[in-house]
Amino acid sequence: MPTNITSQLKDAQTIIRNVLCSHQATPDKAVNYAMRFTGLPLDLKSGLTEYAEQVQKNDMTNRQQ
Repeated sequence: MPTNITSQLKDAQTIIRNVLCSHQATPDKAVNYAMRFTGLPLDLKSGLTEYAEQVQKNDMTNRQQ
């Protein structure tokens, strides 16, 4: 059965959130890890990087409150 790209993207977002919120990596490294793990194509990297940067920004904002 072919892999659903929507499912891969959701998995990548979950991985990115988990890695960043546990302070294990930078946004770029979290994206690279998620892309390798899910097998997503490289043309999605910039969008995932923007997502990762927003997750990190939100996490830092929440920690300051």
